[in-house]
Amino acid sequence: MDFVHIDDLVDGILLCFFNEQAFNKEYILSGYEPFTFHDYIEKIAEFSELPPPTLTVPVPVVLAVGFLMECLARLVNIFSPRFRPLITRFQVRLLSQPFRLNIAKARSELGYDPKIDFTKGIDGLREYVYQCSLTGIDAQD
Repeated sequence: MDFVHIDDLVDGILLCFFNEQAFNKEYILSGYEPFTFHDYIEKIAEFSELPPPTLTVPVPVVLAVGFLMECLARLVNIFSPRFRPLITRFQVRLLSQPFRLNIAKARSELGYDPKIDFTKGIDGLREYVYQCSLTGIDAQD
């Protein structure tokens, strides 16, 4: 899982737009730093003024559950082909490890340099929602 702040994304797009070298090339525009799903959940809980989750389950245990769910899905799919497991090993790996996209090409060819980390982004969102609540504007609009 990787996030990029909208300001950094727009900067990257503009760097592509105004650089002739970028014509007909593809670039990965990613966020400031890698983080895990656990980091994400903690920040969202903080933002929502809720206590962070306290229960943690070791990754090997959840991988085993994912394996069992995949086996069950294979068996059930014999009779009901649209059954999907609730959790898979792929999902566990995706959500339990820091994931970082390689932005080296965008850095070297475009000068792309993301500036807004996840914490700053969440703080900006918190401020936006707070300002909306003061003015009576629906933050979803």
